[in-house]
Amino acid sequence: MNRYNCFYKSCPEGFISKDQLLGMYYGAFPSGDPKNFVEIAYKAIDLNNDGSITFDDFIITLDVCKRNSTEKIDWIFRFFDMDNDGKISKEELKNFVEAIYQMLGKKEVESLLDNTVEKRVNT
Repeated sequence: MNRYNCFYKSCPEGFISKDQLLGMYYGAFPSGDPKNFVEIAYKAIDLNNDGSITFDDFIITLDVCKRNSTEKIDWIFRFFDMDNDGKISKEELKNFVEAIYQMLGKKEVESLLDNTVEKRVNT
């Protein structure tokens, strides 16, 4: 099944709502709370800022993520620059990292941190 058919099968309205995206992330990260991350991601994926993720937004995002380009850097910058002022503040970076930790869940974050410390000590 091609991406277009798959998208419209999952989203017959023609767009992904924030609640639908949240449900997808809860499915992928059942031990965490992805609400804050979804807020950030939704804003970054909604390329024309119309409040919905259309098929075009979805495909462009997938395409940009597969590239190794300036477009990819610009798109990633959108994740961090939450107030769209063209700068990434310490607060924005902190909010992004906290959203990732919340999404993963406490046990997963602790496991990742323990694993990283263990690797650093044993190398």
